[in-house]
Amino acid sequence: MAAPWWRATLYGSRRWRGFSTSATLGRRTAPLGPMPNEDIDVTNLERLEKYRSFDRYRRRAEQEARKPHWWRTYREHFVEESDPKDKIDIGLPPPKVCRAHQLLERKRVLRELRANSEEERAARLRTARIPLEAVRAEWEKTCGPYHKQRLAEYYGLYRDLFRGATFVPRVPLHVAYAVGDDDLVPVYHGNEVTPTEAAQAPEVTYEADKGSMWTLLLTNLDGHLLEPDAEYVHWLVYQLAQRTFHTFDFYKKHQEAMTPAGLAFFQCRWDDSVTHIFHQLLDMQEPVFEFVRPPSYHPKQKRFPHRQPLRYLDRYRDSHEPTYGIY
Repeated sequence: MAAPWWRATLYGSRRWRGFSTSATLGRRTAPLGPMPNEDIDVTNLERLEKYRSFDRYRRRAEQEARKPHWWRTYREHFVEESDPKDKIDIGLPPPKVCRAHQLLERKRVLRELRANSEEERAARLRTARIPLEAVRAEWEKTCGPYHKQRLAEYYGLYRDLFRGATFVPRVPLHVAYAVGDDDLVPVYHGNEVTPTEAAQAPEVTYEADKGSMWTLLLTNLDGHLLEPDAEYVHWLVYQLAQRTFHTFDFYKKHQEAMTPAGLAFFQCRWDDSVTHIFHQLLDMQEPVFEFVRPPSYHPKQKRFPHRQPLRYLDRYRDSHEPTYGIY
């Protein structure tokens, strides 16, 4: 409903001394339902029930959060709702985990730690040693796959590989390149590996059931010389020559027989070995990639740019001649 408004203008005795004022009157509508904490008697706070522990408060807060409310939350106001069509899950289903089983296991571990006087003494003296391998193994089983999915979404891998479809990499994929006789360069999730280090075939390990069939794919998203949206596939089950490839088309053709399960990726920048590969092995000139800078964005020009410098007008001039210095 449009609020009633009025405007009043007052003039003085002189025409150039006139001034004006305006005001708007609006009506506050009644809420669509009960307000939060409306049933609490604030005049006598001592009679309110005390939680007396954080766990009780947390359980009560979770119960209230799950209840439907008539008001919009902070996330509903500021977080954009994504189209579910853009988030099609093409991966493996999540493993079935019994929550009660997890709680019993955690209680068992806590009892063992509390009964171990040596561990308690080491923690108190800050000499306790944490087994990082066991921590990483636990991370891989619990929240690690979801962290990897968020990293892949951040780098835009799902957008470029599967055109928006996503999956949780539930199978840990360990990739490493051998450098020399003893050193290994691991591939994590976005770390940098030089072309010299990635010149040889990597060592790839993962856990799989006996008799199961797997497909291993190594593709280059940004290296195609002719088609901007195409890829160069380096490995597909066995070593292949570089050829034009589209992961989305390949998956679409075989989606009934395969499911994405693992993911590892790295970034690569130019070094001297790239020149050697193009000149000596491929017998061709080395391509030059240039960054096409997008035009500078400027908001709509204001008729009265309050508190803006004189250079503000340069953003909207047709020529490159600056305005400052000519006045």
